[in-house]
Amino acid sequence: MRRILLVSVALFGSLLGCADALAPNEDLLTLDIAAARVPCQGFVPQECILVRRHPDTEWTFFFAPIEGFDYQPGFEYTIKVLQRPIRNPPADGSSASFHLVSILRKVRA
Repeated sequence: MRRILLVSVALFGSLLGCADALAPNEDLLTLDIAAARVPCQGFVPQECILVRRHPDTEWTFFFAPIEGFDYQPGFEYTIKVLQRPIRNPPADGSSASFHLVSILRKVRA
């Protein structure tokens, strides 16, 4: 009986959508992405995309990849991403992974 209840809860949660079925340690973020990559310094010199959480905030470097997101320079984006913590992250890597949920807006800059 317990197994049936767990399966029912899992199926019901998936029907409600991603935001309603988030694990306690996951976050659904909305990010604005600037139209050009910029030089940045992480573990090594590289190019980063610039992101912000709200239109009235400063742009910040975003070092981690976003799985499923094919960034194209020259376009500004607003996207939804799922952020998940990484257990035992490498010393030179992100402590979270990011997965594209949807592209809300894509406009030529």
